[in-house]
Amino acid sequence: MNSQPNKTLGPLVAIMSMFIFIPDFFIISSILSKISESYPHISMAGITYLLTSVSLAQMAGALVTGVVLGRRLSFRGLSLIAIGIYVIFGGMPFFFSMSFGALMFTRVVFGLGLGCWLPICQSYIAKMYDDEAKRADILGLGMALFNVGLIVGIMAGGILGALNWRYTFAFYLLGSISFVLVALFMKEPVNEAAGQKAKLHIPKEAFGIMGFFVLAQLIFGVFSSYISYVVAEIQGTPILASTMMTAFSIACIVIALCFGPLYRLVKQYILLLASALVVISYALLYLGGLSASIPLLFLGAVCCGLATNMCSTGVAMMLSIAVPQAAVAAAMSASIICMNVGTFLTSPFLQIISIAAGEGAPAYTAYLAALLLAVVLLIVAVPFSTKLRRAAKAKETTPAA
Repeated sequence: MNSQPNKTLGPLVAIMSMFIFIPDFFIISSILSKISESYPHISMAGITYLLTSVSLAQMAGALVTGVVLGRRLSFRGLSLIAIGIYVIFGGMPFFFSMSFGALMFTRVVFGLGLGCWLPICQSYIAKMYDDEAKRADILGLGMALFNVGLIVGIMAGGILGALNWRYTFAFYLLGSISFVLVALFMKEPVNEAAGQKAKLHIPKEAFGIMGFFVLAQLIFGVFSSYISYVVAEIQGTPILASTMMTAFSIACIVIALCFGPLYRLVKQYILLLASALVVISYALLYLGGLSASIPLLFLGAVCCGLATNMCSTGVAMMLSIAVPQAAVAAAMSASIICMNVGTFLTSPFLQIISIAAGEGAPAYTAYLAALLLAVVLLIVAVPFSTKLRRAAKAKETTPAA
C-alpha cells in the first residue's frame, strides 16, 4: 500500500512549481547559433554540449537522489538544496562574461542540482496517489506545467537572446519562486520512515523500459539541438526557432493534459504509439529542412512534442506500476539517468553524423539520421510493448494471495 502525503493544496502547489522550472535548461536551444558567434573556435556540434553537458550532470544528480531521497535527506531538504544550486549557477552567466570552459562549468554544476528535481517530483506523486487513474492524471498535469514552463522559458530566451545571449540566463533566477513555495508548503510523506528500512528491488521489466527510454531520448535530443541551425539555414531568426520550440511545447501540454484518458485507452501500448509519432515527426522535419518549408517544420515540431511527452510520462507511469513503493525513488532516479544518458549521447551522435556527412552538409541531415533511428525504435517497440501488455494482463488476472 502506498504511503500518503498530507493531501493539502500547499504540497501539490509546491511540487507543481518545480515541474514548471525543470525543463528550462532547454531555453538556450534557440540561441545556440548566437552563442556560437561569441566562440567561433567551437564547432556547431561542440556548442550543443552546453545542452548535453547538463544532461550528463543530471545523471549524477539523479543518482544522488535515488540514494538519499527519503533515506538520508527529506523530500523538502533535498528539494531546497537542488533549487538553490539551480538558481545560483543557472543565473551566473547573466552576471559574468566568461570563457567557454567557465560557461561549461556553470552548466555542469547547474545540471547537478537540476538532476534531483524530476525524480523528486515523480516519486512524490507516486507516493501521493494509490489510484492508478488518478496518478496518471496528476503526472499528466505535472508534465503539462513542465511544458508551460518550457514555453515561457523558450519565448523569453528567444526574445532576450535576440538582444544579448547572456540575458537568457537571467530566467533561471525565477527558480527562487519555487524555493519559497517548497520551503513554505512541502510536507513529508506519511509513514515515509518505514520505507527507509525496506530493501530496494527493481524488476527486470523496469530495466527494459529504461533501455527503451535511452534510445528515445537520444532521438528527441536531435530536434532541440539543431532546430536553430535548420531555421538559420532557411534565413529564419532566433525568434522563429523559439516559436517552433513553443509549438513543440504546446503539443507537449496537449498530450500531457490528455494523458490520463489516453493511457486508460492504450495502457502499455503507449510507448508503441509514441514511437510511431517519432517516425512521423522526423520525416516531416527532414522534408521541411530539405524543402525550406516552415509549415512542415512546424508540423514536425508538433508531432515531436506529442511523442516526447507521451514517452516520458508513459515511462514514469509504467515504472510507478511495475516497481514496489519502497523502490519508487530509486526507479524514478534511474529513469532520469537513462533519460540523460540518451540526451547526452545526442552530441556524439551528431558529431558522428557531421563527420560522415561532411562539415558543409546542411543541418537537416541530422534529422534524416534521427529518422533512421526512429524506425529502429518503432521496430523495437512492437514486441516490447506487446510483452509489457501481456505481463500486465497476467498480473491483473492473478488472484490475490
